[in-house]
Amino acid sequence: MKRERHDPHGRSAADLFAGVSQARADANLCRQFNLLGEALQLEQAQQRIDRINNLPMGHPENAHKFGITFGPIQAWMDAMESSGEIDRLQGMAVMSLEDDPELLIPVVGSFLSMCDIYELIAADAGVPDETAGLRRLAKMIDVHMPVFRRDLEAARATTEWMAGITRTLTPQQFSDFSVAVQIRAELANQKAAA
Repeated sequence: MKRERHDPHGRSAADLFAGVSQARADANLCRQFNLLGEALQLEQAQQRIDRINNLPMGHPENAHKFGITFGPIQAWMDAMESSGEIDRLQGMAVMSLEDDPELLIPVVGSFLSMCDIYELIAADAGVPDETAGLRRLAKMIDVHMPVFRRDLEAARATTEWMAGITRTLTPQQFSDFSVAVQIRAELANQKAAA
């Protein structure tokens, strides 16, 4: 005669096993639902990112990206105009970001890179290139020439022109132009090194 063991609550081993199996199945189902929920959240987040990347930079949802692009330049020009001083680190003109004041960015390289990007954008759009004011300021800073109000005004006119163009571009378009300029610069460096 076969004896079944019973727990204190009167359940058989088969009942206990079935209960454990059901609990595991329920836990597995919960994990699947959680994974499904996370996947759905990721998909929704990606859709939102894609939607924002297809909106022009002038759209309110892209205001922070627009600010990241032009905020540091405007802040540097404002500080330069009010103090007449240029912050330098080991002889190189630098500016900091509002978000991270410890991070110092080379002014000349940043300004010239922006000019290269917008020169390409202007050529692509078939509009006149108006980067001269910012290019001139960058070169003056690079060779330690004195900077006058008219130089800053010309550079501000360039950044206003850039800002106007940027408002019509999507972040993806801006990124594509930036990458194209980086590739062009890298190819020029490789050619010069050869």
